[in-house]
Amino acid sequence: MPGLGDTRVSFDQARMSRVVVNLLTNASEAMVGKGDDPTLFAVKEPRISVSTRQTVRSVEMTVADNGPGISAENMKKVLEPLFTTKNFGTGLGPPAVEKNIEEHGGGLEIVSTEGRGARFTAWFPGKADGEPKVA
Repeated sequence: MPGLGDTRVSFDQARMSRVVVNLLTNASEAMVGKGDDPTLFAVKEPRISVSTRQTVRSVEMTVADNGPGISAENMKKVLEPLFTTKNFGTGLGPPAVEKNIEEHGGGLEIVSTEGRGARFTAWFPGKADGEPKVA
């Protein structure tokens, strides 16, 4: 897989920071389930990975976890405002993430298998000549 090299992506730092924090928070909350007690975690050894890569279409950032995954029924609703499976929160995180990414000319892809974790990939147009692409 090609590395990012000199590829640049122009973005609003504050908004992209919220995107990254939201993706990491959702992954973490999915795995720990009911709090700080490891005996109540949704998975025995919670793991989050963050990776970047350059593809033909774009620059991608992926946040993946080994949590319980998202059911097929919930996958249909995960980007709907106010939808949540938590007993806290607003259900605005994933829709806001998607909107921020789309406003930067990119998109959000979600892949999940129930019981095997979830993978959220944000993709952005990039320019490989070292000059930022104007968003």
